[in-house]
Amino acid sequence: MTLALQQLQQQLMAAITGFTGMPPAMQAALQPATQLPPHRPVHEQLSAAAHLSPAESLAIYQHGYRARLLDCLRTEFPVLRMFWGHELFDRFAMEYLGQTASHAYSLFQLGAAFPGRLAASCPDLTGLDPAMQAHCRLPIELAQLERLRVQAVRGVGPENTPLWEPDYQNQEALGQLRPRTPATLGLMLAGHDLPEFYQALRAAGGAGQTLPQAALKHSFIAIGRNHYRLTLHSISPWQYSLLAKLAKPDATQAPTLAELLVAVAEQQKMPLPELQARLPFWLPLAVARGYLMLPQPGAADATRPV
Repeated sequence: MTLALQQLQQQLMAAITGFTGMPPAMQAALQPATQLPPHRPVHEQLSAAAHLSPAESLAIYQHGYRARLLDCLRTEFPVLRMFWGHELFDRFAMEYLGQTASHAYSLFQLGAAFPGRLAASCPDLTGLDPAMQAHCRLPIELAQLERLRVQAVRGVGPENTPLWEPDYQNQEALGQLRPRTPATLGLMLAGHDLPEFYQALRAAGGAGQTLPQAALKHSFIAIGRNHYRLTLHSISPWQYSLLAKLAKPDATQAPTLAELLVAVAEQQKMPLPELQARLPFWLPLAVARGYLMLPQPGAADATRPV
């Protein structure tokens, strides 16, 4: 490939995609090409079509590139788009695309920073009452929830992990298990009853439908996947604390359930015997919802195959 042709292709790519939001390495690869002669805009180096000028022909590719990326964000955040309305969502999405270029081999990564970008663009809410602050954060919470759902769909879940059911009445054996959380687990905090509101929004449909109201409620939310089906529920604070400690362990080796309960009891200011009594009832539900995976234990009398 001649230098002139390579330079023109790089200029064309830069004109279609733009530099804004690109990683430094990609900017460095494209920037020199625009500084070499000929010092003319890309459209002036293109041939005219029968019914379109070079600038109009180039604009088709520019608009098409952005339209495809916009369509990806619309697909990834459908409930937020319904809540905001199509026009307002598209305005925020186009601003995001102008600041965040697609540079991964998969468009799955395109919307990863969208909730954070919305949070960064939120003005200072300290002068508002708590209810209004929560209302202003609701779109950010919806974006976070929808991104976690996408990650749960795409992540490696527990489906291919051999399942074992512990003897939940054997507290000593149960306490020695070292559960693991799959990559499909999603945890978040919200100022609304977000799972119920999210499901109500999805059921409302779209244009012309009366949208439900979000109930104010400090929620601890878990998203899981099991048998390739997503689950979305509010959980109690102690359950959230246990899953959060498992998802981001402080030590190299995963803690045992007994160690986890001690840490959770201290954090939540709960009596340890109370947690030990509650765990056998919640643990099978957590496994069924895909929140965690129990390893195959070594003691044959402590477990039985499902």
